[in-house]
Amino acid sequence: MSSRWLRPLPPSTLLQRPWQWLGSRSLASFTKDMGAVNAEARRKAHPPMHLQRKVPGKSSRDMLNRSESALDSIRTPKRPKREEPIPPYRWRIVRGDYVQVIGGRRADIGKRGHILEVVRKSNRVVVEGVNIVRKMVPSPHADSSAAETLQVPMHTEAPVHVSNVAVVCPQTDRPTRIRIRWLEDGTRVRVSQCSGAIIPRPQILLQRRKPRLNGGQALAAWATSPQVARQRTRTEEEMKG
Repeated sequence: MSSRWLRPLPPSTLLQRPWQWLGSRSLASFTKDMGAVNAEARRKAHPPMHLQRKVPGKSSRDMLNRSESALDSIRTPKRPKREEPIPPYRWRIVRGDYVQVIGGRRADIGKRGHILEVVRKSNRVVVEGVNIVRKMVPSPHADSSAAETLQVPMHTEAPVHVSNVAVVCPQTDRPTRIRIRWLEDGTRVRVSQCSGAIIPRPQILLQRRKPRLNGGQALAAWATSPQVARQRTRTEEEMKG
């Protein structure tokens, strides 16, 4: 496309002397070219989401929360099109479980790893070392104020469907299904279907992803001292009234 058509045209020329800018070109050809120019202008004014994101993001192994992920399928998952999200009470796999891939890509079948993240909205899980993808992310050393941020490649784990993984039985060391049973004291536990062994919940679920402020202790400036709390601020007459 010639640069003469990319220059903005004054409204007076468009309305008063259209033959000067149209020339020998057909109206359909000119309309097509101007549509391309307008699309380019809209793209620059409203770039795609992957270009608007200035934060480089983290890999699946390094993220502390889904909002830090470099993949949109983990950070902002979409609802599955041909199925409904699994209800929370029917989920048997949790973060930290040791699982084996039993379906999906042929190169990943048979691999084992721990669950890094559970994406319940899309019925998917992120398994360590499984379904590695290459993602272009903004460089952490680039200037965030620049219009076009330098893109660098990142290899990270992408989600896989929860039906393609199975928990490894701690007793038989084989993939198994999980059943829910209740102990005599009423405790709800997960049980291996092939051996009947109890599958304990991973210890990683007891750890906080983000540490509490000041080690979980309230700051002295915010806490009320016992002496001030014991002081009487209202008289008996005010309390009766």
